[in-house]
Amino acid sequence: MAIIIDRIKGSLDESREEVIAKALKSLKLGHDRVYKTGINKVSLDARKRNDIHFVYSVYIESDE
Repeated sequence: MAIIIDRIKGSLDESREEVIAKALKSLKLGHDRVYKTGINKVSLDARKRNDIHFVYSVYIESDE
């Protein structure tokens, strides 16, 4: 089953693996149940000067 999780907030220096781990944690899904992951879309949120960050859309394919 393929799932796309939107609005995963990440800092400017956060790695791809850390963002995917956040998405898996939000689903309460372990790495052992996942076949394929990836970043579907990345956007930069710079609306507030003191809080500039990326917003990710993560693609996850699992056996559930």
